Amino acid sequence: MTVLDRATWVARRTRQTVSVFDNGWTVLRHMATGADELAFEVDGLTIHCPNAPGARVPVYEVFAEDEYSLDWFAQGLPDDVHVVDIGAHIGCFSTFRASASSTRWTRSAPTSSTA
Repeated sequence: MTVLDRATWVARRTRQTVSVFDNGWTVLRHMATGADELAFEVDGLTIHCPNAPGARVPVYEVFAEDEYSLDWFAQGLPDDVHVVDIGAHIGCFSTFRASASSTRWTRSAPTSSTA
């Protein structure tokens, strides 16, 4: 990644953080000071994740970049369905989907460092 590409990426992530997350400035401060864990707040949800680049990616993909806007995903499912997300990483996709429906979701990550 070139210096210009990196600067562009950092600017985009910073803009996303303060515009999408209710506590964006706090998240940026915790990233900068090396906090062990981050808490992203958005639309009444709080997503906790380790303060590591790979752990943060799905939070941005789901909430800032709308990469998983799968409105069709739960259409037509009965109210009593129970979805199990195995390998949920930090669980933000299933948390996002669960908040948008009455479907029960269970999330499971393979390691405690990404749970």
